[in-house]
Amino acid sequence: MHGIRIDSQGAPEPRNVYCSLIGSKSRSELTQFFNSTVNVCFPLFQRDTLLKVLELENTHPLPRVVHGISAKLIGDSDIGAESKADSELRQWVQWVHAQKTVADSVLDPKALYEWQTACLLTWYGFHQRLGTEDEMHMAISNLTRKAYRFGLHQIDSSGNRGCYGWDTLDEPKLEDWRRVWWCVFSLDSYSTFSTATPTQVEAESIQTALPLDPKVPSSQFSHSSGILLPTELHGLPAVTQDIRRGLVDKNFGLHMVVNSLLKEAVAVHRLSKQNPGVYISGRISALRDHLSALQLTLPPNYMRPTSDFIGGELLPGFNSRLQTQLKIHSIRVLLSISALRMDPSQWLSQWQENLEICFRMFEVIQQWDTQSSLTVDPAVCFIAASLLIMLHLHSLSSAGSTAILHAQLTRRKEVLRLFLQNYALYWRLPQFLLGK
Repeated sequence: MHGIRIDSQGAPEPRNVYCSLIGSKSRSELTQFFNSTVNVCFPLFQRDTLLKVLELENTHPLPRVVHGISAKLIGDSDIGAESKADSELRQWVQWVHAQKTVADSVLDPKALYEWQTACLLTWYGFHQRLGTEDEMHMAISNLTRKAYRFGLHQIDSSGNRGCYGWDTLDEPKLEDWRRVWWCVFSLDSYSTFSTATPTQVEAESIQTALPLDPKVPSSQFSHSSGILLPTELHGLPAVTQDIRRGLVDKNFGLHMVVNSLLKEAVAVHRLSKQNPGVYISGRISALRDHLSALQLTLPPNYMRPTSDFIGGELLPGFNSRLQTQLKIHSIRVLLSISALRMDPSQWLSQWQENLEICFRMFEVIQQWDTQSSLTVDPAVCFIAASLLIMLHLHSLSSAGSTAILHAQLTRRKEVLRLFLQNYALYWRLPQFLLGK
């Protein structure tokens, strides 16, 4: 195949994409890889739904996209095939950028598969830097706005679910759509965190329950058992306790709770530079209190940076917990920098506190299991790169300090570079962050 054909809807011809990307790898191998890696860090599919999706091979492009992304992440010794696969996945991502989806309601039989395809390709394209900076962020922005128009944020709203057709769908199908919404929420977080721009998702508007634990059949779910994010940050500790006791995906649920605080910390950090005032100090104080309350409701030993081997903690769950720890520490870093801007007279104490938090973050990185890196969202590279920058600034400001501290900072910066280089084996995002 020397080129890629385009179908009548402007999408890359599925069969061509499929043949080039899959190569010699079996469908079952690619499916198993996808379910144990991509679908762990970006939980778009229920297990049963994923198996049904892969039966659509001749009627919808989604199976080819699933298999294609898996094949690309596994890698191919044939450089020519690898290059061709990369080119064709770019074509698919451009199809998303051009907003070629056609379903106009969740009741359309094609709607769910189109949304899953768009979310998956947007996630993949963002981390592989497929497209310009504007294209990647516009794709997320358009997807978020469309999610609001479709009512994905109102799936469990007692008053509004009938307006969008949610009352006509069975529970397994609703759970599929909940996962789509929370993946859109995650994509919006990527865009917000990486650009320091206002979030598009309003926490107050969300009336869609957190996704279920993969081990829990969706038939066991009832609207009374659904867990919603609170409209106010002071409600997060209660939700955290509900997550511990409920049927939701606990790792993902805690990610979303911490993301809510992280979004607010990013906003405070941005506003402390753009529009400083006394109100910023009040928001910093409140956020620190909310974070302290949240940490007190986390599961026992949750902030311990070592695996609970005796308790049977698996590597994907361990790395997921470490990622949440990094986000919690990132909130403290952002607040310490914001506080430093508001009161320069406290520069020394705030800067020392910042270094202490950075060292705690490094202790988390030290425990990372690189053998299961693909089970962790590659967006963690934003945190690692930011930590690398902070340690570099500390190495510059500590030039007159002890030789021991300076040597320690030098070593730890190198470890962080190696951490990013490990992810760069699979993703272009860390390559971009490293300036390569």
